[in-house]
Amino acid sequence: MTPREPMDHGNGGVSWRWRILSRLVGRRNADEVVGDLVEGFHDRSARWSPIRARLWLIRQLLGLPFWLGWDRLKVGSLRHGRGQMTDRKRVARGALRQAFRASLRAPGFPALSGLTLAIGVGAATAIYSVVDGVLVESLPYPDSDRLAFIWHSAPKVNLDQVGTATGLHLVYGEGTRQMTGLATYRATAVNVTGQGDAARVRALQTTASLFPVLGVTPQIGRSFTKAEAAPGGPDLAVVSHGFWSEYLGADPGALGRTLVVNGLPHEIVGVMPAGFAFPRTPAQVMTPLRIDAAAAEFGGFNTESVGRLVAGSTMESLERELNGLLPRAAERFDDIDESTLETTGIQARAQPMKDVLVGPIRTTLWVLLGTVGLLLLIACANIGNLFMARADGRRSEVAVRRALGASGSDLFRQYGAESGLLAVVGASGGMALAFVGVRLLVAHAPSGLPRLDNVGLDGSVAAFAVVISTLAAFFFGTVPLLRQARVQPGNVMRDGARGSTADRARGRRALVALQIAFGLVLLSASGLMLKSFRQVLNVDLGFNATSVLTFRLSLPWSRYPTVESVAAFHHEALDRLEALPGVSSAGVVSRLPLTDDWSGDPLNREEAPLAAGEIPPVVEIAAADPGYFETLGIPLIRGRLLNRLDADTRAHNTVISQSVAEGFWPGEDPIGRRIMQGLPGTGAWSTIVGIVGDTPG
Repeated sequence: MTPREPMDHGNGGVSWRWRILSRLVGRRNADEVVGDLVEGFHDRSARWSPIRARLWLIRQLLGLPFWLGWDRLKVGSLRHGRGQMTDRKRVARGALRQAFRASLRAPGFPALSGLTLAIGVGAATAIYSVVDGVLVESLPYPDSDRLAFIWHSAPKVNLDQVGTATGLHLVYGEGTRQMTGLATYRATAVNVTGQGDAARVRALQTTASLFPVLGVTPQIGRSFTKAEAAPGGPDLAVVSHGFWSEYLGADPGALGRTLVVNGLPHEIVGVMPAGFAFPRTPAQVMTPLRIDAAAAEFGGFNTESVGRLVAGSTMESLERELNGLLPRAAERFDDIDESTLETTGIQARAQPMKDVLVGPIRTTLWVLLGTVGLLLLIACANIGNLFMARADGRRSEVAVRRALGASGSDLFRQYGAESGLLAVVGASGGMALAFVGVRLLVAHAPSGLPRLDNVGLDGSVAAFAVVISTLAAFFFGTVPLLRQARVQPGNVMRDGARGSTADRARGRRALVALQIAFGLVLLSASGLMLKSFRQVLNVDLGFNATSVLTFRLSLPWSRYPTVESVAAFHHEALDRLEALPGVSSAGVVSRLPLTDDWSGDPLNREEAPLAAGEIPPVVEIAAADPGYFETLGIPLIRGRLLNRLDADTRAHNTVISQSVAEGFWPGEDPIGRRIMQGLPGTGAWSTIVGIVGDTPG
């Protein structure tokens, strides 16, 4: 459009804008509308800047649907004399004032309908904000869809999912053509001192390639290089933004300071930006993972890997490549051969990083969003019933107004103004409830819920609340008007309250049936959920956690370098704990039940030797003292428990679970049998002295 003629091409032809407008308001009225718009545009162009005049014209065009009414947005005439645009604004303000006054005269209806809509919108918006932050939004890394988690499975030895080995990091990193980079890391927990009070924090030992693979750089300082992460390199640390703020006081001079990690001094070289959260549980301290390429060791599957795909590559093509590279590990390392790969059935797996992070919770969140969606529909059906009942009470009023000359667009503006007020109340009230709900959800969310830092009320969530409030309010505000538009004013005036009661009640009965149907769905789902929750509570876990407190600790190798020193520390700590008032027993274990810390090894039986290259089944391994079983109430099925003499004399005695006993020695007594953990010939034989009850992994 030009200031000279907004609706003309400038060459005498018919503008495409005019053709669209003629479709919108009817060909007979298009010239009249164009005349008003051109007149107003020229008048404002003389007084305003060109940009401001064009913006005014755009606003008028966008406002045509509201001003022209519901009946296919046609008008009999837009020209009501000079100053017509001002008249429109006056009409709109009048409609809003009338709607507001009507609400003040009868506040019960707007209060009830607004509260109902606000509750539905608030619940839906709160859950949508979680779904949006956890599932919908991309990971905070460049081209995050190209990031792949790499793990392995060994179905022939009962391992559905394990991580990766340091030897495979070398094999994959040197041979891949499907990835631009590969990083390997080990998540752990460490004790930190040297900069204030001692603290136990989440940590990450990682290769230097992690930062370029993820596409992130420290906000302050730098990360460590490949040379620095090599064996013999300096002890360096990169800390998270949260650790820098809370533990180091957000000191800009923190770089170069010494942080003692598990008894070893590390120089702080970098601070990650706020919002960096890797991996599943965000690490607070990152140190180098040193992999010796010259050492001929494959290593255990106690690390994890993440890679960045080359452009155009897929997860399937990466998996094929990695499985093709696996035989190279047998050629390169002394502690693995081709028969090992064959007997374990080991296979490489690649999965999108986002699927790994949110996969376990995806279905739950979508179901939860669907549930609050049904709640919103019930609220909308309730509001619809209220509007239809109110419309039936206003039939005479509408008939009188139509008899006095009120057009369909007049009635539409009035009903639209009332619906608009309801939309404002629903959106604002819903956002307020959603704000409180989101804070409660984040505060009380399960610890395993990923990406909680990304959950909040942002622009997309606010837009969601506004859209659903507006759609609900205008739909149920204008549908009754459409029903009344078919009624002749004369019939209403003649029949009075004796109008077609059956027709008017039919719509309300349909909405009531809809509410009942949705309510039954929610009630049935809630009943099933409560039944499942009750069954979970009644599951026999094999231990009694009542009045049991737990804590974690790790001993620095620099101060406790031998098995004897570690055992002596635990013995003294347990003695002091048991001497405390109110403590009846205390114990120590390397892994608590129902945690993610899993450690396993092949289980060899002395009476069942294996053929060369054969790998025995893998079972979970944990180290525990006798007090552990007593404290958690784990029953002794047969034999005896371990005692301190077993640890002090380094006697090779062990206890096994009931499921292991039944699985490896069905119908036999395993007491006195000897077993070895690890690959055949790599460990010492231990004697089974007891069988205890099963506990979940």
